[in-house]
Amino acid sequence: MGGQSPVAGSTVVLWASGQVGGAATPIASTTTDASGKFTLGYTNPGGNALLYVTAYQGNAGAGANSELQMATALGVASGVTASASVTVNELTTVAFADAFGTSYTSSGVEGATSQQASIAAELVDASSGSFNPALLTAANAATVETLTLKADVLASCVQSSGASGGNCSTIMSDSGGTADVFLGVVNWATNFTAVNWKALYALAQATPVFDQSSYPISALASGLPQIPYVNITAPSSSPNVLQSPQGIVFDQQCNAWVGSSLNTNGYLSKISVGSPGLPATATTAADANFLVPDGNGGFFYASAANGSVADFSANSIATGNLIAPSGQLGGTFTAPLTGMATDPSLTTSSASVAWVAEKGGVCQGTTGYAVNQPCYAVSNAGPVAVDASGNLFVGSATSAVVWLIPKGTAPGGPSVGGITGNQPTISCSVGGVPSQMAVDSSGNVWVLSESGNTLSEIGAVGAGASSCSVIKGWKGFQSPDALAIDGGGNIWVANSASGGIDEIPASNNYYGSALMFTNATISAPSSLAVDPLGDLWVANNGNNSVTVLFGVAAPTGSCTPSSQGQVWKAPTSDANWNPPISSSASATASSSSNASGGGWGLDWSGMYTGINFFD
Repeated sequence: MGGQSPVAGSTVVLWASGQVGGAATPIASTTTDASGKFTLGYTNPGGNALLYVTAYQGNAGAGANSELQMATALGVASGVTASASVTVNELTTVAFADAFGTSYTSSGVEGATSQQASIAAELVDASSGSFNPALLTAANAATVETLTLKADVLASCVQSSGASGGNCSTIMSDSGGTADVFLGVVNWATNFTAVNWKALYALAQATPVFDQSSYPISALASGLPQIPYVNITAPSSSPNVLQSPQGIVFDQQCNAWVGSSLNTNGYLSKISVGSPGLPATATTAADANFLVPDGNGGFFYASAANGSVADFSANSIATGNLIAPSGQLGGTFTAPLTGMATDPSLTTSSASVAWVAEKGGVCQGTTGYAVNQPCYAVSNAGPVAVDASGNLFVGSATSAVVWLIPKGTAPGGPSVGGITGNQPTISCSVGGVPSQMAVDSSGNVWVLSESGNTLSEIGAVGAGASSCSVIKGWKGFQSPDALAIDGGGNIWVANSASGGIDEIPASNNYYGSALMFTNATISAPSSLAVDPLGDLWVANNGNNSVTVLFGVAAPTGSCTPSSQGQVWKAPTSDANWNPPISSSASATASSSSNASGGGWGLDWSGMYTGINFFD
């Protein structure tokens, strides 16, 4: 244990992982001797549970360290022999966090899969505590560099006394302010933007423990890590799926729904948890431009071309009743549609309410009620956003203006383009013609302009507001065409011209700046969304695919998978996954490359490329 130093007096516990929502079970425990060795007598429970070992506290030579925490994975219980030997050190710990971090809770590892166990085994050899020899190739150099960096950071704590204010404290504070060291290590794998990588890089370089001679960490000198991802394309059996993808939402079972805009044959595609699949589920819907959550576990779907809007309820999704008749909300809107947003102030457990921008204005559609009432007359209405209080924001489709319609404004009034309703009189000038808008948890409205290459932040407004104002602005984007806000208030922008993703973090001393990263699979992105687990989803119009960047964002909530133990997890090694995507496929480890026409392609080439400051 402990890299190059034995850890004496450490408490070692053998665990069996739990099901989703269930705590891990301790099987046996012991204490390491003066040479860092230990023996565990136990009965193997068998089955699909993950067997793993944790080590707490101990002395690696600098004195008793109460902050010491390490772990290693033995593997799926049914494949572990009673005489198995295991090494616990910093390298096994960071590999364990990379493979199982998204399954780790305060109750231990839950819902672990055999795929995750395979990832851990591909990274390190559990018996020796060193890299799996198959990983030590030029193609995997970045993975080895990253794991070496993380292991050396952890070693700076393990091989210290753990005194307050020392390296262990630095790891916790610079890893998102975690309560213990191991949670910090988990954050390295699952919450990149909460981590001060430059400070951790300095710890690693000060007293390196693991061999860096063959794989120097020069590529990571900026202190910014690489991001594991998967790219999803259509299976050959359904070639129209994910063509011109746009709009991504998530249901209560953690599944992603992606709209596909083909003008005459639009699709809604479901990417399932556990068994990824892309069935064509709504072939009658044309031009799937807008998908927004309905606030009740389902989502609104709108076709810009034919003016139809439907609410796919949570019950419809669960029962598979997914074919949406035109105008399911009680009528047909007047095409073309240019925006849609759910109104949280009016949505209840029995009704979901959306505002839809159409020709001549913005009208309300409510489940089970008449469409087109009430309405507000807005000339050349564009994107729509609604804050928690019900204040309605409408972007202009022709000028750099956002209109504010305060909650309680009476409908009725003059007519514009066939829409009768009061016209808004309160406006904010923004950096360009609005293309997308979103509201953060504080009520601030973020306005993206593709034509102006800008992002504007409108300050929160109260009830009966008589004015609005832009409190911050960013410029220098490259045809930004997608906007998302995660659960931590971080802002994500996708640039269709460059394929780059910008983040404006809400914390970490970067507020007012943008972090940019690129990924080889991102091409002309049209939509962004953050799932409940903190993964960033990118719909790529340039290559008809969806890229999922694992753990890079802050989680947006919670969801319950339809089957226990089948949870979308973040693969984090330089591996590839097959078979090709289909409605019945499940991901299994393979050494072959990602097949064309669909499949799970996975590597470490997506990474931050620098910090860009915008005025």
